[in-house]
This record gives sequence, C-alpha cells and structure tokens, in this order.
Amino acid sequence: GTAAAGAGVPIARVTIDSSGFVSLGANSSILDMTGTGTLGFNTVTNRAITTGTGLFTAGGSLSVTGAVVTLIGNSTVINMTGTGTLGINTVTNRAIQTGLGLLTVGGSLSVVGSAVTLSGNSTIMDMTGTGTLGINTTTNRDIATGTGTFTVGGVVRGVNGGPTAPSY
Repeated sequence: GTAAAGAGVPIARVTIDSSGFVSLGANSSILDMTGTGTLGFNTVTNRAITTGTGLFTAGGSLSVTGAVVTLIGNSTVINMTGTGTLGINTVTNRAIQTGLGLLTVGGSLSVVGSAVTLSGNSTIMDMTGTGTLGINTTTNRDIATGTGTFTVGGVVRGVNGGPTAPSY
C-alpha cells in the first residue's frame, strides 16, 4: 500500500516486510505523535511488546499496570543516577516483601517502625567486620528480653568494664 508522507521523516525510510516487521531506516529513529492524547502501542488487543537487548529509556515516570515486574538478568540492579533518595513505595506506604534470598544493605539500615521480627528458626544476628557489635549504644535505651533463656557465651562486663558476677 501507499501512505502519504507528512512533516518529519519521509515514508520512504519506513520498511514493512512480509512478516509485518516495521523498520525505521534512520539512525536514532523517533516514533512520534503530533496530535493530542496518548501514543499507544498495542493497547486494543493487549499483545506482549518485546524489545531488543538494547537500553530501554523512559523519559518520564514509568507506570506498570500489571502486578509483577520481572528482572530476568543475572545480578540485576535497580539504580538511580540522580541526586536525592531512591525510594521504594514511599508514596502509599505499602508493605515490601522479599523472597527467601539474601537481602544485602550496603549502608546503614534504619527502621522507622517499632519492631524488627526475625521469623526464622534459631535466627542469628552477626557482624562479619572487626570492632564491637553494639545494641543501643547511641541512645542508651533499656534492652528488654522476653521470658525465654538469655544465654551469654563470654564474660559479662559491668558499666565500667569490670566483670560482673551472675546473680541467680
């Protein structure tokens, strides 16, 4: 068929092959809409849209209407190159759930809520670096435990660093 060329890229640079593939012949080709409304890709029949292995860039906010975003690559990264804070669900304050894999936090972890629950069996809080693992050493708040056994594997020291005899 034929199509009338409008302003911009001439229709001669557009190729549609026998399989229905559309090719834009220029470098850094742009598909644009000059009218009002929303530029849509396959929104009538809701077919999947597949891109190549190149970079996908969204110039504005990206909204996903479906329930799942799957990152298929190995060691996939969500990154922010601008300034400020990268936020996950900070507008609607929804719960964030991870799978059973390891969650690694590269900096300090701040919990705004009132509880941290370790739900595994025989859960361990550990520090792999050097120095002293501190609990509540900045604000000197009380530390309360439940009615279970509190086991100390080493020497218990008093306020001034001297040993404290256990009381039974």
